[in-house]
Amino acid sequence: MMLGTGIQAVKSPSLGVLLTETIVTVLLFLWNLGISILNFHAIGTFEPQGLIFPLLIAAAFANYYRKLGHLRDQIASVEPDRIKATKQMCKALVKKKLKNEPSVIQTTDRKCRAQLMDGSAFFIQRDLMRAFVGSKEDVSGAIVKPDARSLRLHFNHPVSKLKYQFDKKNSEKLKAWLSMGAGAAAESNATSR
Repeated sequence: MMLGTGIQAVKSPSLGVLLTETIVTVLLFLWNLGISILNFHAIGTFEPQGLIFPLLIAAAFANYYRKLGHLRDQIASVEPDRIKATKQMCKALVKKKLKNEPSVIQTTDRKCRAQLMDGSAFFIQRDLMRAFVGSKEDVSGAIVKPDARSLRLHFNHPVSKLKYQFDKKNSEKLKAWLSMGAGAAAESNATSR
């Protein structure tokens, strides 16, 4: 059962599959609990080692389901054509050549790329499993050490914390992108006075 639900989760991840994973891990925990009780009656010793791991996994899946449960209506309202178009856009971003694109940056481990747009940045992981859009304020707030030559960004994603490290060249692109908005805002404030 675990193998089947795991394959289904990889093929088409959704909240329903996550709930199924949670149910299967709870059933695995109950199975191990039943076997432990039978062993206790037969042998007279109770060893909880076989119960700890399934309990932790069931708690982790239930926690992920709880964190993402509020997104069910939002996910259901997205049109399939929009999902298909977004997937094509993500694939195109992953295939772009960094040397030819001044608005595309990549992490040092090459697992994530970002398209720097007017007021926001679109981050996509190479495996296409996570993507999100962050405003300039979100990106500048995620920078760990703004004065460093190579920037590190830490984002709080709904599922986990995402950490990205950029090399010097991509950090310069990111700093230039962040300063473009700050310079324009400073100019507009100066002219309005």
